[in-house]
Amino acid sequence: MFDFVDKHKKIVHIIFGLVSLTFVFWGVQSYRSMGGNDVANVNGLKIAAGEFDAALHQQQERMRQSLGAGADASIFDSPGFKLAVLERMIQQKLFLDAANEAGIAVTDEELVEMIRKIPAFQKDGAFSNDRYVELLRGQGLTPVRFEQEVKEDLARQQLVDFVTRDSFLSGQSAKLFLAMLGEQRVVSEADFDPSAYVSKQTASEAEIAKYYKDHEADFRVPEMVKVQYLALSPEALEAQVSVSDDDVKKYYAAHPAEFSVPEEREASHILIAVAKDAPQAEIDAAKAKALQIEQDLKKDPSRFAELAKQYSQDPGSAANGGSLGFFKRGMMVKPFDDAVFSMKAGEISA
Repeated sequence: MFDFVDKHKKIVHIIFGLVSLTFVFWGVQSYRSMGGNDVANVNGLKIAAGEFDAALHQQQERMRQSLGAGADASIFDSPGFKLAVLERMIQQKLFLDAANEAGIAVTDEELVEMIRKIPAFQKDGAFSNDRYVELLRGQGLTPVRFEQEVKEDLARQQLVDFVTRDSFLSGQSAKLFLAMLGEQRVVSEADFDPSAYVSKQTASEAEIAKYYKDHEADFRVPEMVKVQYLALSPEALEAQVSVSDDDVKKYYAAHPAEFSVPEEREASHILIAVAKDAPQAEIDAAKAKALQIEQDLKKDPSRFAELAKQYSQDPGSAANGGSLGFFKRGMMVKPFDDAVFSMKAGEISA
């Protein structure tokens, strides 16, 4: 099961080297005219136009640095150069697809360890997140995109290591690898010049309007906004402002309302209720009962909660010993409100 690679390791090395060289120097004319947002689709793994542009820019910069100022800059913008970059990306996608099929996965821990070991991201011998973000920004990359690329590179490298190093490789994995190397693509293309057909179209305004209505989703683009913002830091502004004690006193004297809090009072009550149309005898009886409770409380104010639970007809406060909690002026009915805010602390009134 594991003997294939061991017996044919030299052949596999040669094939792998030839494939690498092939993708570096060959161009695929068929991809010149590809349109849409994706420039290639490799077994379901898409290469977006933005991804290709970023890879092309990175490769152009690497070649300029490698060849020096005397290099012919036009080479880097030639169709052949661009197609070579695309073919390299296709190769990488094929390797990634094979790695996925072989069950090769890179953990987050392995990814973090790899990035932290890169010398360019270190400062004073230790990983620096600020330097990491700064260098990526200079290359037009975000941490998320860079980390995804590194993760894919590690997966591809693990696949290659199965073949190029003294590791055990299953027969199934070897078959997947060789099948990937032997893949071929057949691409057809057709040139279409819209201007040649404009004069031949016979669609009426009504037909155009109907088509638009039936295919509105085809003409929608994601909503985008242009935003400008100003970041204000209270700490930074505070460091630029000097306020004396006299300034504070003057501001306080000129704006007392900003620092005042409406008066609140805490009160408890025992409600003896009578109907509005109650006969006079019933009203007199309620008053007598209230006065009697007042006399009992003046003798022993500590019994207020006890008597409230016994006599109060307010279902909201009776169970709480008659407590109404804290409230501001104007929150209660006026007669009760006026009485509470005219009394002194601890005073009892009927």
